[in-house]
Amino acid sequence: MRILVFQLGALGDTIVSVPGFRALRRHAGPGGSLHVLQQRLPGHRPLPSTMLEPTGLIQGATTYEPVTRKTLVENFLLIRRTLREHKIDAVATLHDMTRGRKQVDRDRLVFRLAGARKTLGFCHFEQSPIDPVAKTCTHEALLRLRRLAMDGVETREDEDLQGPLLVPTEADTALVDGWLAARRRHPGRPLFGVCLGTVMPSKEWPIDRFHEIGRRALAEGAHEIVVIGSGAESGTAEEAIRVWGDGLNACGEFTVLQSGALLQRCSLYLGLDTGTTHLAAAVGTPFVALYADMTYRGQWNPIGAEGDIFREAVPCGACHLKVCDVEGHPCMTGIPTDRVWDAVRARLGGGR
Repeated sequence: MRILVFQLGALGDTIVSVPGFRALRRHAGPGGSLHVLQQRLPGHRPLPSTMLEPTGLIQGATTYEPVTRKTLVENFLLIRRTLREHKIDAVATLHDMTRGRKQVDRDRLVFRLAGARKTLGFCHFEQSPIDPVAKTCTHEALLRLRRLAMDGVETREDEDLQGPLLVPTEADTALVDGWLAARRRHPGRPLFGVCLGTVMPSKEWPIDRFHEIGRRALAEGAHEIVVIGSGAESGTAEEAIRVWGDGLNACGEFTVLQSGALLQRCSLYLGLDTGTTHLAAAVGTPFVALYADMTYRGQWNPIGAEGDIFREAVPCGACHLKVCDVEGHPCMTGIPTDRVWDAVRARLGGGR
């Protein structure tokens, strides 16, 4: 079977979809293939083609433009052409809970009109997986698997969720090892990976608290810090390294899988609710993650490795705001430095 997978979102969303890709790849059968259709993201390359294709989960990707009145017809023609050129037998979706019933029904209609003979995962749950009182939700990876199962795709939750979700190639690992060998000041120490940034201001933790965690880690003299992230975060990383007086800046240096190889070299990772945190867990690196209370609890936890998640419950939780409109941003400023340091130190003490 040849399946076109409609995949939304960026790095974290793609990693959360890996269990779904595993189920679909099994459903396609020997000789089958998965081709991805993903929206172009400003400043990003098509993530599935750079991250999943080398793993063998998918066999190619097509990028469509963000939907506007001007691109509506162009995108529809692109979908129809993709279905024909790749001789697609079925279209599957791996969307998240933010995509409402009307949007999902519209998506299915568009693919049907474009010529899709069968659709998978364009389903709705009879009972919502969200508890509005407790502000919790079933994990997104499980929800995607269960929607596929409703359309007859065999899912094996334990197997499909088993880590590591991603394994960097030998070439990626060799490149990262060479980069480290040329730059490390303390090659005998384990690496402590840190990601300081996130694309959403509502998920940010005060930068001076990251500085303090780094100072404490370096004061013990047992680890070397490497800051990991996008090129846009390089300036923030340089400032942190200046404050610490030590550290490596890997922001913007690597592709996604190469960053995964670097994270595999770390004994611990510290970061926010962002794609790099999901990547660290996906390659099997223990983590300490700092989460805003802006989404439902449990919905976007990292999967693939063990770790600690810090999240302060606030009355305005599950707001889904990109920029916090509450004075003081209590759900993030409420995460104390000392508690985070205790968790970081406990995990750093275990070594690799």
